Amino acid sequence: MTTSRWLLVACSLIIGACQTYGEGVPARIIDATDLSRASLQVAVKRTLGTEVLLADDAFTKSSVLTIEQNQPGTLQNPVPQGRVTDMPVQLRLLKRGNDCYLIDARNQSEFRLANTRCVAE
Repeated sequence: MTTSRWLLVACSLIIGACQTYGEGVPARIIDATDLSRASLQVAVKRTLGTEVLLADDAFTKSSVLTIEQNQPGTLQNPVPQGRVTDMPVQLRLLKRGNDCYLIDARNQSEFRLANTRCVAE
């Protein structure tokens, strides 16, 4: 293989690596702590504009979290039975360098998760 071909292959690999690093890779949270859970809770609240009850193992088994909207109801005015037509919200966790990011699939907005360790899926 000639020097120019090696150079072309090396440049292609470097450009590919830069794109992966810039876009991030799907990830899971590891070694979750109270601080990392609080950071995730804040990011989800900012993304959805409301409080959401998250399980302690959110994003520890998968890089995707799907949240369905709750239909509010009371004893006097219960939620009608039937199909919910609102689309669920899908959130993704990406690893970019050493940082973890929560991505809203609806508009690609992102929040860096402080005090959070993640590993590529």
